[in-house]
Amino acid sequence: MVVVAQCLGLRVSEILALQWPDINFAELTMRVSRGVLDGIVDEVKTEYSEDDLPLDPDLATVLLDWKRQCPESEEKWVFPSPITGRCYHASPIQQDYIRPAGRKLGLGDIGWHTFRHTYRSWLDSASTPIGVQQKLMRHAQVATTMNVYGNAMMESKREANSKVVQMVLKQELKGSKKTGHLKRKYEEANQLPLFAPAVKTSEARHSMKSLVAGVDLNHRPLGYEPDRSV
Repeated sequence: MVVVAQCLGLRVSEILALQWPDINFAELTMRVSRGVLDGIVDEVKTEYSEDDLPLDPDLATVLLDWKRQCPESEEKWVFPSPITGRCYHASPIQQDYIRPAGRKLGLGDIGWHTFRHTYRSWLDSASTPIGVQQKLMRHAQVATTMNVYGNAMMESKREANSKVVQMVLKQELKGSKKTGHLKRKYEEANQLPLFAPAVKTSEARHSMKSLVAGVDLNHRPLGYEPDRSV
């Protein structure tokens, strides 16, 4: 049950209500169409929850191995109770097995829904497009996929952020080298800092353009003052 929960991200109510006819081993698909709560079997939450999911060949092999040893039941449950032949109740399994295993592994008080959240995080870590994630999670709205299950793994977020940072810093480095080279050329030609108070920003920018073009229009005799009347 836990393997199915982690590999497919199903709700525990859906896992407990799986029947063998829901699994098409030839086409490698699984149909999710019902859920069970407190022993009562009903249809799944919405039409979006009822869908065919892809079945990985390795997971199909695990299920086939289980089918050979699975207790028989009239309704062909995938995970029937060997005592009643009916569906298990989710809470006792969580309290007696999942929570103790989580504490032993240092994971704290994990539960059934932990596997669904983890499945969503791993999809995110695998760079799965959000639209595909929505289909695999079987949410009616993509906002549910993004908001409720949207906390990506920290390492995945860190890697994505670092890629952007490196793009920014590399451009900044290239720009700094180019600006520094042009500034030195300008100071050598004019014998004053690029943004000295004696030179207006517009004049400095015009001189820089001329310098890049190979022509220096900034050479002026001592005491020269431009005609401001024009």
